[in-house]
Amino acid sequence: MKKVFLDTNILLDAILVREPFAEDTRNVFRYCVSTLNGYIAAHSLTNIFYILHDSLNKPQEECRENIIKLCSFF
Repeated sequence: MKKVFLDTNILLDAILVREPFAEDTRNVFRYCVSTLNGYIAAHSLTNIFYILHDSLNKPQEECRENIIKLCSFF
């Protein structure tokens, strides 16, 4: 099975539904789940938590849920 490494920005595009990339990132996620082995860097998780919580003022629980979802996919 092929491997793909996802950058933090791609993950943020999916979580934050940032246009015009949101649909493309959803397709990448689907493809990783069905056809590829998707990988993310460990530091991406902490960076995403920081961006969501400190920069965008998202509640900690919502940030944790997003991180847990990412870990279940990758």
